[in-house]
Amino acid sequence: MRNPNIGNQKSLEEFVKIMQGMKLAYPKFIDYAVPGNKACGTCPPDIPENLQQYCESMGISHQG
Repeated sequence: MRNPNIGNQKSLEEFVKIMQGMKLAYPKFIDYAVPGNKACGTCPPDIPENLQQYCESMGISHQG
């Protein structure tokens, strides 16, 4: 397993506790990345101009 924070019979509660303990910053682009992923690689219509450069590559699947 690549990520030691998941798997190994960890419960959701354990995972949440681990992640909260890391005190990570809110991901900069998550509000655009998640909708883009849910729309199968389509850029959200409200994406800021400085992120539009990534729209073309969002729709490309490297897994075939």
